[in-house]
Amino acid sequence: MTVANVSIIIPTYNGSRFIKETLRSIMAQTVLPEQIIVVDDASTDGTPATAEQCADDLGLNIDVIRLSRNSGSPSRPTNIGIDAAKGEFIAVLDQDDVFCPSKLESECAALTSNPDVGYAFSLSAPLDQPSVPWQSTEVLADLQKVAVATERFAVLSGSHMLHLLLKHGCFVIGFPGFTFRKTIWERSGGIDESLRIADHDFLCRISKYGSVAWVPTINYLRRIHDSNLSGDRLTVGWEFVKVATRSISCAAEAESLQSVRNMFIGIGFALRDAGWYSESLQCFRAAGRIWGWRPDTVAACAKLGVHYLAKRTRRLP
Repeated sequence: MTVANVSIIIPTYNGSRFIKETLRSIMAQTVLPEQIIVVDDASTDGTPATAEQCADDLGLNIDVIRLSRNSGSPSRPTNIGIDAAKGEFIAVLDQDDVFCPSKLESECAALTSNPDVGYAFSLSAPLDQPSVPWQSTEVLADLQKVAVATERFAVLSGSHMLHLLLKHGCFVIGFPGFTFRKTIWERSGGIDESLRIADHDFLCRISKYGSVAWVPTINYLRRIHDSNLSGDRLTVGWEFVKVATRSISCAAEAESLQSVRNMFIGIGFALRDAGWYSESLQCFRAAGRIWGWRPDTVAACAKLGVHYLAKRTRRLP
């Protein structure tokens, strides 16, 4: 079996019910990784022991790093795993998801054949509908407009990819959706551990370090359940605003992203209705700074103040 110069990082927390299937998907790869690192974030359900036993049963060699205190999100365990990685390329696999058999072979081939490519991403699908891509027809159409096709993958500029990540959000659907060079992680300063859901921010930042390869096949299956971090829509929306605010770098870029301005306003109202008043105000202020203080932005701030006062005086539930 061919071995690729890639390290797989699996951040875990109380994932014993999922980790066996996750590791089996690695064993089923057409090209095996050089290294598998499981970083356990102080699980209480025996996840590290389950992972080690499953790896023994499958004949996989894994390195297990046990953290003594829970980090609150996968960002810190993922950084720790990447720092310990020996591979030239890094693939991150969430404890409850699976890679399709061609994942490593296709994405590593795209990276190996083009040294200017900083990362390669594929399509993804729900685990219970493996042939139905998450990516919308609009996303796929926009990718096809800017990507240059080769025999097995397509290449687009980092600036085009960043624009699409701002326009559509994190359509790559999580860290397992892409494979990247470890040197890009080093240059970018690593994953932002202040974010609970840091994949979008990381992709936006590493898109500035070269071109991007797109493998137009489904290579990652995502399990949907109540514990998914991305199911917290308020956190996802708020962190999208923070990431987009950091990433929109010029007036021309902002002008071409009017839909993002509308998203800021919508997210601000959702945060307001949930009682996240400080975050809501920051959404409206960011929209004002980036796109100018239009009447609807000013009105949103005014309504926020009214809502807050009404809430304080018990006029709203």
